Amino acid sequence: MSQHVIIQGPTKVGENWEDIKWVFGWDQMLMTFYLQKHDGNRPDEDDRIILWLGAGAESKMYEVEELVAAARKHGLDISHELQVELYREKDEGA
Repeated sequence: MSQHVIIQGPTKVGENWEDIKWVFGWDQMLMTFYLQKHDGNRPDEDDRIILWLGAGAESKMYEVEELVAAARKHGLDISHELQVELYREKDEGA
């Protein structure tokens, strides 16, 4: 399984602020791309995942373009370089 992490927003040292964290990649076992959005401002660590796509049949994403569109819809632009890497990871079964 591949995994990429992107942190959005200003990080403030010494304060309880962890910004928005995106985790995404190719899950070879499920044969889908996945996308998670974590809100670091939520006090309960178990409640920080506010979006999780790709884990269920209704949200499977087999193509990079589907992942990119879903990410963009929810506020994340995936760079061209990362898209190329995601294609490679899928092809190699990462």
